[in-house]
Amino acid sequence: ASSRIGALEAAGAEVLTVAADVTSRADVETVLAGLGDRPLAGVIHAAGAVSDDPAQALAPKLDGARILDELTRRDGVDLFLLFSSAAGTWGANGRAAYAAANAAMDTVAAARRAAGYPALSVAWGRFTVRGLLDEAEDAALAEMGLRAMAPATAFEVARRLAGTDRAHVV
Repeated sequence: ASSRIGALEAAGAEVLTVAADVTSRADVETVLAGLGDRPLAGVIHAAGAVSDDPAQALAPKLDGARILDELTRRDGVDLFLLFSSAAGTWGANGRAAYAAANAAMDTVAAARRAAGYPALSVAWGRFTVRGLLDEAEDAALAEMGLRAMAPATAFEVARRLAGTDRAHVV
């Protein structure tokens, strides 16, 4: 990730990394206020939580996406990228709350796009690095034929997709 940040900075962007709770409107407002006069060019929302508790699964994905959507509409951002999961598109065995959270987040992108604002929700599959899946879940997806994607490839895919007019891609 640091090489991607370096590339953005080399291209003239100022990249700020902050710790905040995206489910807290006050935290997000504080982060945005901390930008001062610097323009906000884009938002990448990559929060994730796998939980059997619907509230814990929904909050980081859906609440975070809604708060970011609402609070960045006035900023004229060029990029509003949500990291979703293919589980929201085709389901996830034993992970109904996680699948629902991702599907709900995809609808935030669709609604934002329909309102005339940039938005893209990418429903990712497996990655070559360990993420939210446990070993058995990862193996099950591999057995179904879903190949793993390297993070560097995913960043390039996201970069290419950011310029499309689609609200959701798998």
